[in-house]
Formats: sequence, structure tokens, C-alpha cells
Amino acid sequence: PTEPDARDPAFIAMEQASMQPKVASHVKVYVAGCRNLVPSNHGVMCKPYVHYRFPGHRDRHTTQVLSGLNPEFMDDATWLMARTPDVLNNFRTREMQFFVFDDSAGDDSVRGIIGVAFVPLADLAKGQPVEGAFRLINPVTRQEAGTIMVGMGWHNPLKLPGEVPSKQGEELQHQLARGPMEAPRQPTTSDASLRDYISQPQRQQAGAAPGRSSGQQP
Repeated sequence: PTEPDARDPAFIAMEQASMQPKVASHVKVYVAGCRNLVPSNHGVMCKPYVHYRFPGHRDRHTTQVLSGLNPEFMDDATWLMARTPDVLNNFRTREMQFFVFDDSAGDDSVRGIIGVAFVPLADLAKGQPVEGAFRLINPVTRQEAGTIMVGMGWHNPLKLPGEVPSKQGEELQHQLARGPMEAPRQPTTSDASLRDYISQPQRQQAGAAPGRSSGQQP
């Protein structure tokens, strides 16, 4: 959908944060890179880029286009979000999708998609960073298409007046300042979501690959 659902707890939290920016939190998302990509557009140099939208937001974000099967994007974007009980409860079972496209395929929606990864947000609900190497699945061939390394965490956790920052919070701030993790954990995935995704009837992919101009830095 073009617009987020107005009933979505993440959308409500984003709206609350935009109206009260002084007490808002942010989630910083890092896209470190990809490994062992399997493009559909064979015979030409793969030019991958990553496209995603953080839950509750209207804007989408697109990384720069690189070359090769092991790109290192080192890309980050910060997303406004109120850290409300409702959105934390929602994140416990929610996943975020990261799409990897091949710019060399042009507007060919079948050859343009390399894969999609499903990243659970449960750790964000616990106040912990999400990080790891997540499997990419090609929605057309339903085969694994490499991995994407991402990390995200609360950038400035909501604090009560007079509250002393916790040691865990300080460590997270240092981690986010350093950038993407150098040694991501072993590839992980949400088996339930992948089973649901690849069990759907084969399709031509929902629309053509997004252009680079569609991504915006929030």
C-alpha cells in the first residue's frame, strides 16, 4: 500500500512523535551490505541496491547503487518514532521487509528483484538492537538469493525526567555511533513468514522495481 494504515500502532506512534519532537525517540537503521547475491539478470554486471520503509512511515529509503555480488552499502537512516507501549507490543511480533533490487535490469520487475528479507523487530520491543545477516528469498523463483546484513536500534531512547541513562543504553549509543557491525551473527530468518511468502502462488511481483529517486532520507 502507498499509505500506511491509520490504525497501525507504528503509524500512530510516528504521528505522535512528529507532533511532540522534543520527547520523541528515533530508530536508526543500518544496511551494512549483502553477501553472495544471486541475481536473475544473468550475463551482465549486477548493480544491487536496497529499498525499504520503516513501519508506520510514508517515506521509503533507497541505498546507493553499487556493483557486484557482495556490496558494502554502509548506509544509515533515522526514523522518527514515539516509544509507546502499543508500538512496543506491536514490534514483539512484527517484521520489517528489506528488498534488494538489481538496477541493471531496468524496469523488468521479474529480473529486477533479487530477494526480500524478513527482519523480526522483537528485540526493539525489548530495548535491544536488532542485528544480523538475514536470508534473502527471491519471490519469483522462491529460492535463496544471498544474505543482507542489517542493524537497527533506538537512537535516543525515551527517558523520564531526571532518569540516569542505563549502562545498556550507553552501550547501544556507542554501538550505533560506530556504524554497522563488523561481524554479523549467523544468518537468521523467520521461518513462518518465509513459508507464508514462498507458498503463495507465483506472481509477477507487485509493480516494477522502485527507482532510486523514490527513496528519501527521513
